[in-house]
Amino acid sequence: YPDSFREVRVGKVTLSVNAAAQVDSAASAFNISYPRYGATVYVGVNAAAGADDSAFAREWGNRVQRITLNLNGATARKTTEAPGHTPFALYRAETVVLTPVQAVGGDPAAGTVISVAAFMDGWQNRQVPYDSVRPVVDILERDVLRLVSTARYER
Repeated sequence: YPDSFREVRVGKVTLSVNAAAQVDSAASAFNISYPRYGATVYVGVNAAAGADDSAFAREWGNRVQRITLNLNGATARKTTEAPGHTPFALYRAETVVLTPVQAVGGDPAAGTVISVAAFMDGWQNRQVPYDSVRPVVDILERDVLRLVSTARYER
């Protein structure tokens, strides 16, 4: 898939997705399909507004807990936000797991948290050497990083 992107708006968030991937969207979630790779990236947009930052922190914590469960004990490399961006954390598994790339991002002022999980269709029933899928995971990581690091939140 090329290094070319387009914008998709979901709820109060505008996200950058791979121009060649297929997008199926709804009011608070959408799927980005990579049929050639047998991968789907699931993106959820969650309201996290409250009188203080506790709602945002709680929703963020819930998303990170889900990421940990999806990793199923696998070691993951974590990438966090660059200066000037809204908060995000991206996790890339270092071994074969069903969800090798996952992320959480958000804007406390907008009261919104996004969750992202790249799911590899069909991996659950096969033994796949990590080196053989590393190029696919590289592309998914690139695209998920772009998505969470360039997200724009309506306040």
